[in-house]
Amino acid sequence: MPNEDYAEVLKCVQVGLEDVENGTVKDFKTKSATVVIADNDDVKVFPDNTFKLGGNFARTFSKPGFNINLNEEYNDRKSFRLRAGVNDKSYLRQKLLTDIANRVGLPSIQSTFVKLTINGNYHGLYKLMDTLKPVNIKRLYNTETNKKELELYQCKNDGFTFTMETANLCVNDSNWLVGSFDHFLVLGHNFYFYKNEINNKWDIIYYDYDNTLGQGLGSWAWYNGKNNDVTDFTKVSFQKFSNDQKILDILINNDDSRFKKNLKEVLTYGFNPVLLNEHIDDLKSLILPYVKEDFIPIYGELPGRINKKGFPMDSSYELYEKNSEYETTVYIEIDPELTPGIKAWIRDSFENACNQYGFDKEQILKDAVSLTPTSFFTKIKKGISPYDDEIKYRVFIQI
Repeated sequence: MPNEDYAEVLKCVQVGLEDVENGTVKDFKTKSATVVIADNDDVKVFPDNTFKLGGNFARTFSKPGFNINLNEEYNDRKSFRLRAGVNDKSYLRQKLLTDIANRVGLPSIQSTFVKLTINGNYHGLYKLMDTLKPVNIKRLYNTETNKKELELYQCKNDGFTFTMETANLCVNDSNWLVGSFDHFLVLGHNFYFYKNEINNKWDIIYYDYDNTLGQGLGSWAWYNGKNNDVTDFTKVSFQKFSNDQKILDILINNDDSRFKKNLKEVLTYGFNPVLLNEHIDDLKSLILPYVKEDFIPIYGELPGRINKKGFPMDSSYELYEKNSEYETTVYIEIDPELTPGIKAWIRDSFENACNQYGFDKEQILKDAVSLTPTSFFTKIKKGISPYDDEIKYRVFIQI
């Protein structure tokens, strides 16, 4: 982009908590960005694209996010989000949760890791994600419906609870297990509703997984003081973790038989230490050199930490290792909370779910290495409802 545009970026990313609270956050957008995507030796150049600042509360973090809209498709997509996720010291939560959702057959965005350079300035390791725009819904669900006619609603703001009073919080445009306060069960945001044309039912599609697996989780998230006595959220029940909502009584609390069936499938096919620990190790091997680069100063500054007004989100390679394994670290930047290592959260949450619902833990772990689900994408391509009870699971494919 022109140097004067990049200079404006550096001004507009200076965002503190008071700016978010007072509504004084400045936006920036240019349509003159040249985007170069290098995948090993495959280099593609896209001129005259839209580049803008991205994120909501994350605008207060030292390493900001960005949104890109290409003028032509790359891998069948035009819209992308770049997020540093510096609040997640493991670097892995966003990627890991999208992989889990994809594996167990849920509709989801896609995520990968990239190295980001802007106007010759190295910004470090980022997550590259697609977006849930109508055009991507058409691709995701393989539908021929005109994108202007798709029934897609975004629940971006806090507080949606399936009541008339909160209906306007959603605009047309598994939380307990993974310890997410940032989605439907607790804060009631960061998801979309889409009316699936295969079975004419509404699908819920989540995004923004950085606050999962215990990251930033504390009693503050329950405004009614419900969990003020909890010190270990891997041990709480579904009912205690979720906010009290009528729809949860209808779907789960009054009769949990279907919930137990679905939960057992998620534990077997996507959320257990046998599958996830190996996948975590593979991801760590992939990003290891780039994580190390993130902690090497360039002219006295760490890569990409250009917001000097916001939360510094200080970290280190040692904290990365601890948080991506089993050790508990202290999350002190906003509200001091203890953050478990992601492998520890997965182990403890898995065991808690098995104990709460009487599942045979050893049998689930045995099935985890011999069975695999049919992916969401395979079902859609075959014109099968993603939630058809008759789908059978056969061949194991390791993620």
